[in-house]
Amino acid sequence: MIARRNEYWLDRVVEWVSLMFKEDFHYDSPANIHDNHIPLPEFYIARGQSPRGVDHAVIFSDGKLVHDPHPLGGGIGEVTMIYWIGQAATGGRDKRH
Repeated sequence: MIARRNEYWLDRVVEWVSLMFKEDFHYDSPANIHDNHIPLPEFYIARGQSPRGVDHAVIFSDGKLVHDPHPLGGGIGEVTMIYWIGQAATGGRDKRH
């Protein structure tokens, strides 16, 4: 799937996950997840700045780093966004709703 001109790439991810897996793709800020008591699945994607100074995504579980796909590792600093796949009842922003 290729993003169309003037289309936000994340909208295409939401659409792709829905079509391929019949699941909803959610994303939200850590503060909103905490403030609204939105439950997260066992594993989810956390985004933030890596020690190399670039935006980076890693896998978290229960607020802790469990996998960094970069060969040098190092994880991320502050988590700026969280992404997960699950049923709509789990909350979070979902462009399909």
